[in-house]
Amino acid sequence: MVEKNQNFKSYNFNAVGEKTENFQILQGNTGLSNPLPIGIKTPMKISDSSGELFQMNIKVMDQIKDNFKNLLLTNYGERLGMHDFGANLRELTFELGNESFDEQAILRIKNAVKKYMPYLDLQTFVPFNTKNTEIGISEIGFTITYGVPLLEENPQKIKVTLYSGG
Repeated sequence: MVEKNQNFKSYNFNAVGEKTENFQILQGNTGLSNPLPIGIKTPMKISDSSGELFQMNIKVMDQIKDNFKNLLLTNYGERLGMHDFGANLRELTFELGNESFDEQAILRIKNAVKKYMPYLDLQTFVPFNTKNTEIGISEIGFTITYGVPLLEENPQKIKVTLYSGG
């Protein structure tokens, strides 16, 4: 019978992490004149000064906000290869101004964030509804307050507006 060697080490994952320099680069706090880009800003625009082809996000919180906005405004089937990506809110625009819209929107947003951006901490949902009878278009939307506990930043707000005619 072969005896197993009991000389092994055990490591704790909490003792290993990102180097401070790497975290500063991701945050854009390196003091460099041209911080490293993280992702493309949306809507896409041609860059005029950074030497990049498109305007870029250089801070983690800016990229997270951009990603969150895209998650909220994307409907099922719009993302190639990810048929269930998004909050699928457009079909709710016919439920304007009632509690059914609010409940469904909150549920859809919560489920999308849980699946695609679980590091977000959703805090408040404040709906608004503006009807413009002159041109027959209603504006419905909401403001969401959220945080990113891992980054220890102040809570952020994002405002989403949807339009419905009729």
